[in-house]
Amino acid sequence: VYSTPFFTEYVSDYSFNIGALGTGFSGSAGNMGSAISNLVPLNIWQQYNVTGGSFTSANPATVSSGKIILDSSTTSSGYSLTGAYQLISNLIIGSTYVLKVERLAGTTGIVTLGHAGNWTVNGTQYKPLHFVGLPNTVGTHTFTFTATDTEQVFLVNYANDDNTNLEIGSVSIKESV
Repeated sequence: VYSTPFFTEYVSDYSFNIGALGTGFSGSAGNMGSAISNLVPLNIWQQYNVTGGSFTSANPATVSSGKIILDSSTTSSGYSLTGAYQLISNLIIGSTYVLKVERLAGTTGIVTLGHAGNWTVNGTQYKPLHFVGLPNTVGTHTFTFTATDTEQVFLVNYANDDNTNLEIGSVSIKESV
């Protein structure tokens, strides 16, 4: 008798089927860190879009047909910045996890996962998953990380200036075998 092991999926609505995003943040920022310092993550997908400061304006992210679409600036006068994020809970400190991100479209610009440091909002400190660049190719990209806290934040950040949208089909986090 063979049994198939069950591995918990840590990402809520990992394939964007619910079709909704939490409010998130929309406003001016001087850099990525100042934009991210406004984020209060929940266990649902939320979006952020920067509308001024050091960036040109980007529209809020949308969810449609099982994918999230991140907007890019329509002007070459400077990069726009937008992203999506979610609090990932019930991680085991010291355990290794597999992160898979399915990139459907948008192979230009700069796409990063995570953030370089922690941030605090209203006395609560948030810790991101590891900071890494997402390759500029369509396909499923796989990373591993070791949990440093029981709750960490997954972020996908998109900076671009050529009016090309980034489309993500799924984000999955499971324990490594």
